[in-house]
Amino acid sequence: MRKRETITIHGHTLVTIERLLNNAVEMVSRPVHLETVMSGGWSNINILARAGSRRLIIKLPGLRTNCISRTYDGLFANTLVLSEKNICPRPIELGSLDDIYRTPFFILEYEEGHIPDKIEYLSREELASISAVLAHLRGCRLPHVETYQHPSEYLKTLLAGLDARTRHLQRSERVEDYVQQLMQDCVGLGAYLDSNCDWSRQSLVHGDLQESNILLLSHGEARLLDLEACFMGDPAFDLAYLVCQRAGEWSESDSLLPDLIRKEESTRVRLQIPLALVSVIAWSIEYLHWSEQGCVEPVIKRSHSQRDVIDYIEHKIRQLERFSENWYLA
Repeated sequence: MRKRETITIHGHTLVTIERLLNNAVEMVSRPVHLETVMSGGWSNINILARAGSRRLIIKLPGLRTNCISRTYDGLFANTLVLSEKNICPRPIELGSLDDIYRTPFFILEYEEGHIPDKIEYLSREELASISAVLAHLRGCRLPHVETYQHPSEYLKTLLAGLDARTRHLQRSERVEDYVQQLMQDCVGLGAYLDSNCDWSRQSLVHGDLQESNILLLSHGEARLLDLEACFMGDPAFDLAYLVCQRAGEWSESDSLLPDLIRKEESTRVRLQIPLALVSVIAWSIEYLHWSEQGCVEPVIKRSHSQRDVIDYIEHKIRQLERFSENWYLA
């Protein structure tokens, strides 16, 4: 484990972040002691902390705040509601550090458990706990999330968001090529999805369901993490996303996590996979853009090399193109 003095996040050592955090918190008893930086996804830096006997997770942005501003207001509001249903850990406080960029932070209650490495290696009991928490999520409502009556509406939002956010700083030639390629591959996809996917069963959708956003508790329950991408749509999207975001080869003939996806759901999930792939690719291109611009915090870049991200994007684009004959020929 690296020493606290050698880890730099948003220009500060953990020692400095600890001091700034103790000056900022109001809902947590002080002193807050930062213990270690935990592994996570591409969006956030998670720090395990302790305040007396209480264990906490401190979230800080994965992007440098001098490149793009962000807040945790939406995530805090979502988790405040969903934690009451035992769907996610309980939020405690959000605020900003008293530094030059007013770096935002978000504090959650720590729950003992582990993040699964690969979903296909989980036991039936663990998959059943994930199914149960997803069922609870579908039965919830959040007041401020977007509702999409048709998959083409969500597709349009994904592509417009990618185009807008990657124009924040000048795109590299590589990122420009990926954006244009994705746009071209999606010509006709919206009409195909609207014709084949039934989004009449409106439910709350996680929107970014992957292994790093699932917490398996020691007593057998599951929790969902990072619920800021939630929307109202077809719940089959989450299962399609979970299937297609994984690295490695996958084809239409492969089984769809049979212990997690019921047989009667499999067709509905398969039809959502192109849309889920677009979401996966769009976010990966956006991450590559910020990485090339030097906006990704080094502690995250150490876990995800630029070469790995490029390989992942190209692999997922190839997967999408194998599906694309379905709407090109329609």
